[in-house]
Amino acid sequence: MMPKKYDFGNKNEKIRAKTLTTNSPKETKILGKKILLKHPFHRVICLYGELGAGKTTLVQGMAESLGIEKVKSPTYALIREYFGKKKLIHMDFYRMETQNELETFGLNDFLEEKNSIIIIEWADRLGENLPKKRLDIVIKHKKDNQRQFMLHEVTPFQESDVKKLYFEYATPKHIQNHCRKVTEVAMYLAKKMQKKGIKIDFHDLKIAGLLHDVLRMCDVQNFHMKKSLKNVVSSRNCRSKQIFKSFQNTRDEPSPRDKKIWSELRKKYKKMGHEEATYQILKKKGEKTIATIIRKHKFSTLLNPKTAPKTWEEKLLYYADKRVIHERITSVEERLHDGRIRYAKTPEEEQKSRKIEPKLLDLERKIFEIIGENPNVLVKKLSTKKDKHLQTLKRRIRKNTLNKL
Repeated sequence: MMPKKYDFGNKNEKIRAKTLTTNSPKETKILGKKILLKHPFHRVICLYGELGAGKTTLVQGMAESLGIEKVKSPTYALIREYFGKKKLIHMDFYRMETQNELETFGLNDFLEEKNSIIIIEWADRLGENLPKKRLDIVIKHKKDNQRQFMLHEVTPFQESDVKKLYFEYATPKHIQNHCRKVTEVAMYLAKKMQKKGIKIDFHDLKIAGLLHDVLRMCDVQNFHMKKSLKNVVSSRNCRSKQIFKSFQNTRDEPSPRDKKIWSELRKKYKKMGHEEATYQILKKKGEKTIATIIRKHKFSTLLNPKTAPKTWEEKLLYYADKRVIHERITSVEERLHDGRIRYAKTPEEEQKSRKIEPKLLDLERKIFEIIGENPNVLVKKLSTKKDKHLQTLKRRIRKNTLNKL
């Protein structure tokens, strides 16, 4: 069935809409030709409309523009392939009863074909399996042979949208940099795993990585960056002014606008934490998959099998976040030690961290067994010269401290 109200893309998606009308099957075919000529970069075209709305007639026009003369409705076959100037894959999900049937005939395999045009009738049946980049065409039967076609170009969440959220929620630069470094680690591991035959959604993982701490300030009590940083550094018995200055320079004092936004975030989301808050915001924007990946990176989720990361996208973001302190790649052990110093306010919280450590190390072992590398490769390949300099300074500080004992 056609949904009662078609969702013309979520608030996040960039949409260009256009409404056209035809008065005969011949005009509908001509429109089909024009659509394919004017939208050559849309490999996936999704059609929505009741039975007899004119979907197949429109497809016939599109096929003619590719030099394909005869096109039949694939209602009973679910899918038909045609060969012309380009390969045309015509799908019809009218008779599909469950989402599991998608795996039976390999929807994803067809979507990965680069040099083909894919037209999907009754695309609303796909639900969350709809391709992120597509041309949606909603067809309405007005009267007699008159048809109304509403065209909507849909594109997925982009990095430009990430920057807009950074601005909207006044995400500090040092947190943005942390998100980028975590994303770099996650994407490195994802590409290695893909080479080993594991399918990973790079787009969702990348956007989730860039946004995983976008609302981090709703958990922060002290809005004075340099003062709070000085307390953190002194609490870690750091005796190097060079290390302190290098971290200090990445943080600017917040503006009145920043403080106002952060105060509002704390009032609204303090009880749920930044992970759940980000989940709620992105879910409302229609990005539930990305929202869930972010939700699962919460530190304590690994303790409960019901809440623990399940997909590889969730696991990689969780792990990557536990390999980065600020903007520096480190070991799991050092990252957890740093977290205990900064966030464990009670013995119970410290004990929770120690319970998570073996589970996190087990996840690390599984990841690197698959990619066939050592966990230290992240430090060697992804650390900047500045990171390596800081690590050298830290080793010297530890060595000097031990010599004085």
